[in-house]
Amino acid sequence: MDCREAGDMTLSRFFRENPRAALGFSGGVDSAYLLYAALTAGAQVKAYYVKSPFQPRFELEDARRLAEELGARIPQDAAVMTFDDYPYSRFTTPELTVVDIDVRDMGAQAAKLLADGIRRPNFQTQTYATASNLIIRASTKRR
Repeated sequence: MDCREAGDMTLSRFFRENPRAALGFSGGVDSAYLLYAALTAGAQVKAYYVKSPFQPRFELEDARRLAEELGARIPQDAAVMTFDDYPYSRFTTPELTVVDIDVRDMGAQAAKLLADGIRRPNFQTQTYATASNLIIRASTKRR
């Protein structure tokens, strides 16, 4: 199918033709409707919610509640994960899977890049990668 045909496609037709799907799920209106449409069409959909330490806790709780109201089970149909192994990730239900990053190393490198940029205004933007560790917990683990 090319993009001209896609403009006329309904969601139910899309999910019939693509019965397995992954969905970025924020709990907002758009992603909630897509999850609802996929589940209603009988698609095998996996919704992913990625939490960051900068989001208020209620957003995660709202997204989880909405996913469950739509019939999505965690972790079977919807997976929840977060960045940085802050203490809150262990005290949710279910416990959150984490992409743990070395935030001290990232902060030190950011300060170094900032200082280099101040000293040398024509300094080229640098890319920096830090090690990460995936900690699998109940929010993504299939039982």
